[in-house]
Amino acid sequence: MPSSTGVEPLALFNNPVGFQALPVRVQLARDLPGTLNLLGAMGYREIELCSFKGFAGDPLRGDFGRLADVKAMEVRRAIADSGMTARSCHFKLAEFEDTRISATLEWAAALGLTYLVITDFQFVSEEWQQTFDRTNACGERLRMDGFQLAIHTTVDIWKRQDGESAFATMLREVEPENCVYQLDLSTTLMNGIDAGQCMESHPGRFFSLHLRDGRKPPEPVRYLPALPLGQGGIDFKRVLVGAKAAGVRSYIVEMTVMPPEDSILAYQKSADFIRCFYQ
Repeated sequence: MPSSTGVEPLALFNNPVGFQALPVRVQLARDLPGTLNLLGAMGYREIELCSFKGFAGDPLRGDFGRLADVKAMEVRRAIADSGMTARSCHFKLAEFEDTRISATLEWAAALGLTYLVITDFQFVSEEWQQTFDRTNACGERLRMDGFQLAIHTTVDIWKRQDGESAFATMLREVEPENCVYQLDLSTTLMNGIDAGQCMESHPGRFFSLHLRDGRKPPEPVRYLPALPLGQGGIDFKRVLVGAKAAGVRSYIVEMTVMPPEDSILAYQKSADFIRCFYQ
């Protein structure tokens, strides 16, 4: 059904399409309700948050400014007033350390979150098994508190050791109920991985897909700026067939573009692409 704005909500396979908060962190910090309404008018019906305190002072990605001090219930109310939902949120790995995890879970509970997504997962070859053991323990703790641990697929997750990727080993060593995954298309693009096939091969393991476009750089990079959907080299028909087959339930557009000020426009262009995709 159309919203009060008269805009048909974006959806893929009957799932509402959301947007990632990080690319528009400056706008959100300046005017949270206004920015939510602006993205809502494009058809987005879900926001994927970032931990405002966890990203404070981030030298690479930037932070959320004054929002770090805003109470979680105030943020939750603004999201609800905009007609959006928030099921998932990006966190830093350090926020799940013993000294910080209670505060992390308290904040997540106040926001009504379900999926707590670690975005800076790293793999040191000689410590893979310790990483898997810690992931299982963290996932069990979160389940006890009513949450689901998730891992965002970073560049490091595709590292290989003895002919096998860290991701493939993790799927075997970490119990499915303890951890699900959010597939970032930029990291599959950079590593020459067929994202659709990857999801099809592991049904039920991916809860979310980060929708973004791009072109593989000539030299390896740690982070690839996004292009609006349909303007890069990703075969979205293939990707979405795989996502549907894998049971993906969350579709999040993530437009960290260059220059960063163009993210709002990139979100609009991506919304237009989604609307035309099945026509």
